[in-house]
This record gives sequence, C-alpha cells and structure tokens, in this order.
Amino acid sequence: MKKKGGFGLTYQEVYLMDNLTIEAKAIYGMLSSYAGTGATAYPSVDFMCRKLHISEPRFYRHMNLLVGAGVVEKKKVRDGNTFASNLYILTPNLQNIQNVYSQNVSTQNVYSQNVSTQNVYSQNVSTQNVVDNNNSTNNNRENIDYQQIADMYNATCVSFPRLAKLSEKRKKAIKARLNTYTVEDFKRLFEMAESSSFLKGANNRNWSATFDWLIADGNMAKVLDGNYKNRADSKPREETREERQARLMREWEEEQKNSPYHTDEPFIPDPSLDWGANVRD
Repeated sequence: MKKKGGFGLTYQEVYLMDNLTIEAKAIYGMLSSYAGTGATAYPSVDFMCRKLHISEPRFYRHMNLLVGAGVVEKKKVRDGNTFASNLYILTPNLQNIQNVYSQNVSTQNVYSQNVSTQNVYSQNVSTQNVVDNNNSTNNNRENIDYQQIADMYNATCVSFPRLAKLSEKRKKAIKARLNTYTVEDFKRLFEMAESSSFLKGANNRNWSATFDWLIADGNMAKVLDGNYKNRADSKPREETREERQARLMREWEEEQKNSPYHTDEPFIPDPSLDWGANVRD
C-alpha cells in the first residue's frame, strides 16, 4: 500500500521506553504516519522493509518487541476465505498513555490560564503605572514653585532689572513654559542671558532684556538656542595659505605705488621664498 502526504500522531511515551530498540521505534513511527489521526494502519511488510532498509527477519524481531510492550496489536485481515494483510492497531495499551497525555494537557491548560492571568495582571499594573505617572506629572505641574524661578532670576541676572513681584500674568507664563521646559532650562536661560552683552544693553538701541521678555515663549527658545551669544565667544577663523599670499601681494602693491622707485613691471614672486610660511592650510 502506498500513501502520499499526510501525517500521523505518535506518543512520546513510546519513544521513552527503554525496552524498545531504535528499529522498533522506527517501525512504530512509520505505522503512526500511516495511521494519521486514527489508531490503525495496514502497510505491507515488504513495503516497510524496503523503506526502512531492513530485512524481514529483522523486521519481525523488532515488531515483536512492539507487540510484547503492548504498543502495537497485530491482526490478520481476511479477504474472503484467505488472509490478505496485517492490520496494525496502535497503542492498544492506550489508556495509560492517554492518561499521561490528558495530565499533560491539563497541566498545559493550567499554565496557559496562569499566563493569561499574569498578562491581565501585568496589563492592569501597566495601566495603573500610566495613570500614576500622568497624575504625578499633573501634580508636578500644579505644584509649581514660582518663587524658586524668581529667586533664580534675581540671583543670576544681576545685570538686569530686579524682579520684585510675581504677578498672576507672570505665574501663568512660567506655568506655560514648564509644559515644554524644565527648571534646569530656566537656570540655563538666566545664565546665558547674563553672559550676553547684547541682552544687557550693548546694542545700537541701548535696550536690555527683562524677566518678562526672557520667559516669553519665542524669546526663551532663541536665547537657549544661542542666538544672543557674544560674537567674541566664537574663535576667529585663521586665514588660509592662499588668503595670506593674496594679502601680502596687495600690501606689496600698495607699498610699490607709494615708492619713488615704483615701476609698472608686473611682480613675479621669488619661488625660493615661502609666501605662506607659518600659515595653516
């Protein structure tokens, strides 16, 4: 008999039996594959011997081990008045194996239920954490120490007009900024403002910033971005070799024009001189 495709169920306990040989377990596996989800199969002995690459005497010797262990029951199937083939009934001692299988399934179900319960618990804890975090954030925003910001400004921005009173308008502005920035950002804002000559009045309008101007949304962003840093804070760019050569050429031409020995002949640099000496490329 030849059967294409499909699959079969095998019981793990059979493969764990120490009294069964590897050949017996291979025969059991082939019978299981032809039984599918059922418990009977009837491949011919010749077919199984050819596919398992074993002789008939060897096949019967290991098949007898399966029968003796109660794993396989062998019956003759009649075709009229003669026996046509063998019918193999798998695991007639199925009750014990089935009990083990049922226990495993039951344990698996309990495990799955526990995992499911754990997942629900984890989701609840996660949701609670989100709620707690949101509440904490909201509470932090509500519990704003406005005076801390004012004192920080007065202590840092000593070159600016002193803040004498925290009006409701100023508190509202501080609260709005704290939706985006932190208290540390306020500290950095005041430090950068105090170090800025422009914000302290060194400009063509003789204008200087105030607390209200600094904490305005757009202004705070520009100060923190470094838009009002002193230009002297940036290191001047050194001239290149080519720029130095061009500058020296212009200076020489100016000197020649003012010299009593001036000539209209073009200047040809001396190739033996390094016109870019001590200049970094």
